[in-house]
Amino acid sequence: MMPKDTPRRTRNRGYTLIEVMMAIGIMTVGAVGLMSLQTAATMANLESHHISIATQSTRSWLERLKRDGLNWVELGPDGLTNNSANLQYLDSVSTLPATAAGSWVSLTPTSTAESWAFDFRGYDTRTSADIVYCSNVRLVWTLNQNALRADVRTWWHRYSRSGRADYVDLSAYSCSAGNQDLGITTELTGAGRLRSVTASTLIRPTETGS
Repeated sequence: MMPKDTPRRTRNRGYTLIEVMMAIGIMTVGAVGLMSLQTAATMANLESHHISIATQSTRSWLERLKRDGLNWVELGPDGLTNNSANLQYLDSVSTLPATAAGSWVSLTPTSTAESWAFDFRGYDTRTSADIVYCSNVRLVWTLNQNALRADVRTWWHRYSRSGRADYVDLSAYSCSAGNQDLGITTELTGAGRLRSVTASTLIRPTETGS
């Protein structure tokens, strides 16, 4: 009588504790990398937003100055004659030196619909709590005092990535009407706690006065 074949027992090999811990470690490293990437992407998007809005605000002020230049009908540093009552920004060039640039100033529009400051979305605002971007204007004679070069810069606070402990004195750099030459200009070229976008345009008179 032949012996019966007995079925072989199969064993399903499972994961060891070491393999499980290695898998968890790899997943953890990957998750940390993804979170760091997300943080970097968020900061890059925010910086891109700041540059876009500041560029838009700068262009808005360049257009306002060119619009104001349509009322310029007299050449030279002795003053401007406007052909309407809407001259807002260029009347100060009578005090400009012949060869040097003027100071950076925040010009005050007569209409409250316009402002030297803008909120996070790029809308004109004069409410201090909403101000994020600040536009300054600097005028200088050019072409033998037959035209003006208008420089416009829009600046904003560059916040610290880790915290604002080293930015406690940023309140000193407030966006207010009037002269903004010394403190802001120094900070933009110094410690770098402010960022800015700058552009220029040439303004000519639309008609030569007698």
